[in-house]
Amino acid sequence: MVWIGGTVGMLFLIFYLFLISKNLKKQKEFNKGLREINNTKDKFFSIISHDLKSPFNSILGFSELLNDNIEELEQEELKKIAASIYKSSKSTYDLLEQLLDWAALQSKKIEYSPKKIDLKALIIENIKMANFNAEQKQIQITDNTPDSQFVFADQNMLNTVIRNILTNAIKFTYSGGKIEISSAIKHDMLFLSIKDNGQGIAYQKLANLFNLNIQNSTKGTNDESGTGLGLILCKEFIEKNKGELIIESEEGEGSNFIISLPLMG
Repeated sequence: MVWIGGTVGMLFLIFYLFLISKNLKKQKEFNKGLREINNTKDKFFSIISHDLKSPFNSILGFSELLNDNIEELEQEELKKIAASIYKSSKSTYDLLEQLLDWAALQSKKIEYSPKKIDLKALIIENIKMANFNAEQKQIQITDNTPDSQFVFADQNMLNTVIRNILTNAIKFTYSGGKIEISSAIKHDMLFLSIKDNGQGIAYQKLANLFNLNIQNSTKGTNDESGTGLGLILCKEFIEKNKGELIIESEEGEGSNFIISLPLMG
């Protein structure tokens, strides 16, 4: 009887320790989740306080210069100031758009509505939108994707992804450079490639590209600003669409952003 009682007691002790271990594990996971939420919040406010403030400072500074000296400024000087105000305004708008999309994604307020999408039409639309910035840097965008290629994805999300990656390619490509868009099909997946011959990404930076806790802001070849938030958004949107974002890059050699997407639902 003593042996049986001792065995029962031992089993109870093991079970009790198991419950404690399980609760500790849950507590650790909960704490980890809280830390991730705090890190996300800190990153959000860091972007608002620093990256969003900088372009506004430029807009205010150039507007003040224009307001105080408009009668004395030459035509060429007015053109330069107008171009600077446009550049800062565009940067602010793009960042606000990314912040709103990212905040909506984090709070699960973005509706996921996949459907059959004409990829070629979406690419042409985004090239038209990107052409102004590309022409400013004399960058040639070549679309080698065939007609009648369809993917199964959320159109708004995919549009955001292509726009962000194309904008990035222009930002980090030198004047007179090239961007090539192509696609390939393997099994039931389509692989879309957006390749540039720009400045590329250093190996150390590439490993932490999607880490919110590490500052990934890099200036473009014409000193364009950025936060790295756009790529994080792209990765999350692609994964939401059952795909993957693959980045092949070498510093000084350019980058190739490859998006995989399902051909059918």
